[in-house]
Amino acid sequence: MPALPIEIVYSIVDELSNDKNSLLTVLLVCHDLNRQALRSLYEDLSFDIRTSHRSLVSLRKLSRAIDKNPGLQHTKGFSICFPDSHLPAYRQAYRLLDDVIPALANLRCLSMSCPLGDVFTPATLRLVMSTAQLTHLYLDCVLYSDDFIDFLADHPSLRCLALYAFMDGGGSDALPAGTLPNLRSLAVPTDPSVPVRFGDKPSLSDLSLIASEYPYQTIDARLIADGFATIRTLCTVGIDFPSVLALIPLLPNLEYLTASGYPPSKDHDFTGLASSKLKYVQLDFLSDPLFFSSVFFAAIETLLIVDVLTKIDGKIDGKMKKCRRVYRNSSNNVILADIVTGNWQQWWEPIEKDLQRQIRL
Repeated sequence: MPALPIEIVYSIVDELSNDKNSLLTVLLVCHDLNRQALRSLYEDLSFDIRTSHRSLVSLRKLSRAIDKNPGLQHTKGFSICFPDSHLPAYRQAYRLLDDVIPALANLRCLSMSCPLGDVFTPATLRLVMSTAQLTHLYLDCVLYSDDFIDFLADHPSLRCLALYAFMDGGGSDALPAGTLPNLRSLAVPTDPSVPVRFGDKPSLSDLSLIASEYPYQTIDARLIADGFATIRTLCTVGIDFPSVLALIPLLPNLEYLTASGYPPSKDHDFTGLASSKLKYVQLDFLSDPLFFSSVFFAAIETLLIVDVLTKIDGKIDGKMKKCRRVYRNSSNNVILADIVTGNWQQWWEPIEKDLQRQIRL
């Protein structure tokens, strides 16, 4: 078959990007299609072994003759969700990682989810090649130890770090000076040690706080503000919403907020938010969008958009949220909107274009 114009090759592969079986078929059509299809197939590898035995089979196939697999040079993202630790598949998957992760020379994004009560050790992370320029690292639970701190120091390219829980392994109270110099986004539990360990990073602009206690946990707003005064976006999960409202005025650069929890009472005093520079608020609880948007718009002059996520539609694989949206310039109208988040994208990034349009109005 004669060589195809490269723009046609790109178009064919883009159209088939969500159809892995068809992509496998076009590998055999011509050299150019083979090269581009390989890139699309291998660029972002994901294995959810919790819900599918086929994922374990696929991981096992990937590990065979792995040093001869040309597709892995294109792998930038690798995600794995482990099943319960008492299942044989758990141990099998761990053993397969010993072969797979060291073969990903160009790995940028790594996500590993473990069952409740399990923890990732620095030994698992050391499977990552020292030459890999990691930018994103997401871990359900990690052993916070000096070895883990050394791992972070060895990867100054990290921009996004998510540690949804950590177990104390005797690590230093604070990261050594100069560790994570490019860190932009941080997701951590509401542990009192977090501001000491991860605070005072001039590059940090995005913070996510995950409640380590349920039901909805209160937080020490002053402690958080002292450690993370520079942040521009804030996501809170499972945190008492009045605690979040107390934190907002202490963060002078805050522009984006998403929060879950019980809504405050309708007679709650919102006047303390007057100094805030918030432009966007997303509420992940059942509430009247017109009431809360009017309250927030009245309290915060810079606010342009309020979204209330709908529980009926819920979230689809963490990639799409459906919400009821209210704009400042049409504050008596509620519209339905979708928020679609791409792989390795931060929660607020899909909002930016719409927000910029509102600023120009």
